[in-house]
Amino acid sequence: MRCLIYARNTDANWVRAVFPGLEPYLLKLVNKPLLEYFLDFASLLKVKQVRIVSDTSSKEIERYFEKGQKWGIDVSYALAHPEDSVKNVYLKNISFCKEDDLIIMNGFFFIEYNRDSLSQRVSFADLGACMDSGKNLYYIPINVNPSSISFCRFDQSIRIRELENVVEYFKLSMDILANQNKHYVLPGYSNEKNAFYGISFIYPHSCQISKPIMIGNNTRFRDHTIIGPNSIIGDNVVIDDHSEVQNSIIYDNTYVGPDLELNQKIIYRNMLISGLTGDYIQISDNVIISYLEQGIMASFFNVLVQRLIALFLILLMAVPWLVLWVPLLIITRKNLTEYIMEKRGRIKKFCDPLSIKRFWLGRVLLHLSLDKFVRLLFAFAGRLYLVGNHLYVNNAINRKLCKDLEVYNPGVFSLIESKQSGEEAIDEFYELEYINNCSTRNNLVILVKTLYRRLVHGF
Repeated sequence: MRCLIYARNTDANWVRAVFPGLEPYLLKLVNKPLLEYFLDFASLLKVKQVRIVSDTSSKEIERYFEKGQKWGIDVSYALAHPEDSVKNVYLKNISFCKEDDLIIMNGFFFIEYNRDSLSQRVSFADLGACMDSGKNLYYIPINVNPSSISFCRFDQSIRIRELENVVEYFKLSMDILANQNKHYVLPGYSNEKNAFYGISFIYPHSCQISKPIMIGNNTRFRDHTIIGPNSIIGDNVVIDDHSEVQNSIIYDNTYVGPDLELNQKIIYRNMLISGLTGDYIQISDNVIISYLEQGIMASFFNVLVQRLIALFLILLMAVPWLVLWVPLLIITRKNLTEYIMEKRGRIKKFCDPLSIKRFWLGRVLLHLSLDKFVRLLFAFAGRLYLVGNHLYVNNAINRKLCKDLEVYNPGVFSLIESKQSGEEAIDEFYELEYINNCSTRNNLVILVKTLYRRLVHGF
């Protein structure tokens, strides 16, 4: 038996939009390219020869599958025009197709089957003619002219699942991991149910891993990370300290920065994609997410720069803070602090500018940004960023806002403070602007602008 796969890229334009630079048929479902599932399916049906026809360059596909030795199948390649129908492709490859019974796979889809029962259940002799030639999966017996009869199809026990957008792709990936992982040959090893681990996987004792889980090769989780359940981690991935990844997909060669919460997200290169809506943003800050080597180096540089500046400001402010803050407490005899949401929603008490502003001594303290002193100590210790998202007061509205943000890494200083609009909708816009344009250089600009604004205008 032979198999003709028409890997038509015009059926998968959404993949190129959401996953730029990726060959659509190499899009990974649970760390395995879509087209590899096609070859697995063909192998289970005792197919000996496969021809993959593409309407664009097939070099990436050829580089991955080579001659098909891994699957025990002879794989060859051909090209077609984007406007070619499946019948045209059949006729252009007639010398390949007419020599044996033929399976045709046409389009961008996923075949749902159970590997344990597939070869025993499917009987080609029992399949009748089908009048619907728009299906994705066809069977043509030898010596039958497809121009004279309609294409035949498999019975409905084999389900075709369309992949029309990134939301469908995300749902299918989670479904395979959680419910169908025994139906297919998936990468990784483990004696545990619903757990697939690659080679050279390193994680500390403080890391918490929950099943179902898929973890690729050469992957490393750092201290106090929480991974899973329902998480698919690719090859060569580093997830930094205190980050959580749940119900999410992280593609190969990715660095995920510290203190991030990823839930129902897809990370591809520096793209942050919602698995629920398909919306995506490009993250320019290598400290948050990026290619692996670049992200680690940028993270190290950014953390070093922020801590050195925080230390400098602590030394500069220490004496003035003692001179002004202690007398202010004695004079007012009031609680001048407020509960603020720190990293990962933890609650801390910090100076409340609105309370301090009511006293002339407090206004001097605000002009000199001395209300930030204790926060700077937290930034030097790594508990806060020097520049990051705005530190919000702990209330229901702000908790929802922080949860809805793609990233919430609060800092001592923020873009909102450098603008100070005072309007909720505009402040939320500034938060999104900061996430989209975050970089070490931009952080330094925000820091200088905020310090200058406070010195001139106060809080």
